[in-house]
Amino acid sequence: MEVERVQAIASFSIPADTIPAEFIRPETEQPGITTYHGPVPEIPTVDFGDPDQENLVRMVSDASREWGLFQIVNHGIPNEVIEKLQKVGREFFELPQEEKETVARKPGVNSFTIEGYGTNLKKGDEKKSWVDFLFHNIWPASRVNYQFWPKNPPAYREANEIYAQHLKGVVDKLLKTISQGLGLEGNAIKDAVGGEELEYLLKINYYPPCPRPDLTLGVPAHTDMSVVTVLVPNEVPGLQVFKDDRWFDAKYIPNALIIHIGDQIEILSNGKYKSVLHRTTVNKEKTRMSWPVFCSPPAEMVIGPLPQLVIEDSPSKEANEIYTQHLKGVVDKLLKTISQGLGLEGNAIKDVVGGEELEYLLKINYYPPCPRPDLTLGVPAHTDMSVVTVLVPNEVPGLQVFKDDRWFDAKYIPNALIIHIGDQIEILSNGKYKSALHRTTMNKEKTRMSWPVFCSPPTEIGPLPQLVIEDSHSKYKTKKYKDYEYCKINKLPH
Repeated sequence: MEVERVQAIASFSIPADTIPAEFIRPETEQPGITTYHGPVPEIPTVDFGDPDQENLVRMVSDASREWGLFQIVNHGIPNEVIEKLQKVGREFFELPQEEKETVARKPGVNSFTIEGYGTNLKKGDEKKSWVDFLFHNIWPASRVNYQFWPKNPPAYREANEIYAQHLKGVVDKLLKTISQGLGLEGNAIKDAVGGEELEYLLKINYYPPCPRPDLTLGVPAHTDMSVVTVLVPNEVPGLQVFKDDRWFDAKYIPNALIIHIGDQIEILSNGKYKSVLHRTTVNKEKTRMSWPVFCSPPAEMVIGPLPQLVIEDSPSKEANEIYTQHLKGVVDKLLKTISQGLGLEGNAIKDVVGGEELEYLLKINYYPPCPRPDLTLGVPAHTDMSVVTVLVPNEVPGLQVFKDDRWFDAKYIPNALIIHIGDQIEILSNGKYKSALHRTTMNKEKTRMSWPVFCSPPTEIGPLPQLVIEDSHSKYKTKKYKDYEYCKINKLPH
């Protein structure tokens, strides 16, 4: 399937005051309406070369706590290294379209990766974003796949590898400073997110000139899933930060790096440091570009609040292990009951999803108070990819379910477990049981938390033959769970 790139759309001879409807955001998101134009507080700027380590720790700690975003100067990366990184990135996007497509993501071929050249695809009623991009890992060496690195311009590889070498030193120092600001040993954060296996994923964002920048966004409001994100901007402003109920522009500082505190630091710090809500606007006359590097733990790592930062009445490791033991009995009984409800033998579902190899993935969701819960979501609308999900909520409501064309709140019942039928049960039952469409809202004054456990198979999944009636065809394809997961995450047909 050929994908229409935003760069190509921007070059069309469309009227100067219009953009395609699929790019026009609701009024509650349009930057022309929602951007604050009054006096703007300045995002903190930190002198990263400050010889006074105590002062540096204090500056980073204050910025991480109050903003979740700051700019660093005197960071030690030579200006010419950054200039070469930017130069080869610009030159890549100036190549003929067919050459850029040689490093594009190819659904069904490049499984389990977001690397490659691409454009955000629209799903359902979602709006498109005014951006094309290129993703590829730059560190560690074991995660680098040169298949997704452009061969042109010829200097591309060298420029990116030199930048990665310098960046690693900056990130090591940054994580040490963040650890010390939390009262921890210098290596505490780095060790908790994978040490030398911390993964560096570069994204080059290309935002071409847009006839109506007041109506659309380059990237909609979000927080980064990373530990930290280190961003190199170009000279065209566009980054906006949400603070004190307002969206305002981040000032461009030449040669500065912009640091985003990501979701993983918020989780590790038990909410002491905040993951920043931000978005990207576009320009009517100029091309904006940015080079964020998302520093993230290896996929198999479990991330949770550091024990040193958890208050005494929080769950201990022992409590989590005891919960897991009890949960397994609940899930076994649940799968047996589901099987029997479908007219099958009691172990039919459990056996087909891996038996004792069924995987239990715990996620701890931490939703801090949000000044404008009417404008954003904790988790957008989705169904779970799991077989079943077993969720423990806290007392702050937030789960919403879509039924009969409406979103409604799920009532909190003390000591109850919330069971989500996942996509794999819908597939196995050939559509007899439905995976629930749900989302999560937030609270203006209270912190909401939840503890879902996603029970997922290690095996190939398809409709059970017993449930595919003779005069009907199977409604779902049989495929490996990892293939299904990849397609769903990347919004591909599944």
